[in-house]
Amino acid sequence: MNINPNNIHNITVLGCGGTGSHVAAGLARLQIAVASLDGKFPDVKLCDPDTVELPNVGRQLYGSSDIGVNKATALANRINLNYGFDWEASDADDHGNLNIVCVDSRKARHAIYAGAPSGCHYIDCGNEASTGQVVLGGGTLPLPSRAFPTLTDRRLKEDNTPSCSLAEALEHQELFINQAIATYALQLVW
Repeated sequence: MNINPNNIHNITVLGCGGTGSHVAAGLARLQIAVASLDGKFPDVKLCDPDTVELPNVGRQLYGSSDIGVNKATALANRINLNYGFDWEASDADDHGNLNIVCVDSRKARHAIYAGAPSGCHYIDCGNEASTGQVVLGGGTLPLPSRAFPTLTDRRLKEDNTPSCSLAEALEHQELFINQAIATYALQLVW
């Protein structure tokens, strides 16, 4: 499938946790690269209803000063400040032309794909403890949730219990799996 970059006016990152925070950092680098080639980068919006908690520091791209702040807001503020961008943040699931889905539950994926506008493209990023997937869909392709129904099948058991510490979180998920999945997704965007 060939996506015309001139038709991508906005990119939305849905979920700014483990994978989403790495995707956001990579999109900032992509925006700088595109500008250096005299190109125009799409508008970016980061979406997540959650706030930063202590176990997020170390596995996700947050610092201790971000604890208690909405994840999307913390990331957008940092990226805007560091690079002079004008990215938006939202605690709702807004959809763009290109949506990068980085949520950690089938329930959240189900809600995203149930409200998916036609014609939009989706890159679905997900992972288990040490494996993951990056699936492109939408537009003329089926949505990732149609191509791989297990992504949204809420009858399947999920292991997204909250962790009280980074050490406990690392018992459930490898340290660099989110970054690895984000890199594959960013390569698709590039």
